[in-house]
Amino acid sequence: MERRPYTQSRTQQVPHSFKYSNELENVSFREYGRNIQNMARHLLTIEDRERRTKMAITLVELMKQLNPVTGEPNDYYQKLWDHLHVITGMKLDVDSPFPKPDSEVLVKKPKPVPYLTGEAKFRHYGRNIEELVRQAIEIKDEEEKEQASIYLCRLMKLFVLTNSKDMVEDNVVLESLRKLSDGLLKLDPEKVAAFNLLSLNPKEITQAVPSNQQRSGGKNRNQRNFQQKRRR
Repeated sequence: MERRPYTQSRTQQVPHSFKYSNELENVSFREYGRNIQNMARHLLTIEDRERRTKMAITLVELMKQLNPVTGEPNDYYQKLWDHLHVITGMKLDVDSPFPKPDSEVLVKKPKPVPYLTGEAKFRHYGRNIEELVRQAIEIKDEEEKEQASIYLCRLMKLFVLTNSKDMVEDNVVLESLRKLSDGLLKLDPEKVAAFNLLSLNPKEITQAVPSNQQRSGGKNRNQRNFQQKRRR
């Protein structure tokens, strides 16, 4: 029997060119996918400006369907057009309803965020307390500075109670405030105790400023006790 020469089939003769995703160009916006990017790049090859604009509008609507947003904020369509310009490398020339975004803004790097270095003086209070203390030191009015100091002490007590079930003494908080402010913020311990100024329950706080009735008549018990302690 005569043997026929070996011939490759058609599928074997035509080489297949496969490319992996890591070999392809990066997708600018993953929420739209590679097909949208390819269609956007195809717009650059259309010579007729009117036809190119119509296809760009259609492509924007398709991008909207692929990445819908609840409520559609006012700048949503402008955002889609901006993304289309970015995908085309800012080379798309169409009659867009929105101006083309500034390329310098897109490539501009954000300013570095300054991170605080070093540990906080009192970790259970946090760094925000230290910033509030610095702001309170800059207050010029003495009465307003005192109110700010009282607020800070109450806040510090609240932070301690959040992390621990043990009640913190007022003297401990007052001493912490003095150390945090390098001695620039001080509260009179006797006055704090007399008027219960650091209480976290508003009903237990006695106002230091007397009411009209107290001004015309007498003074409440806490005010008398406080003045008697001061005379001693």
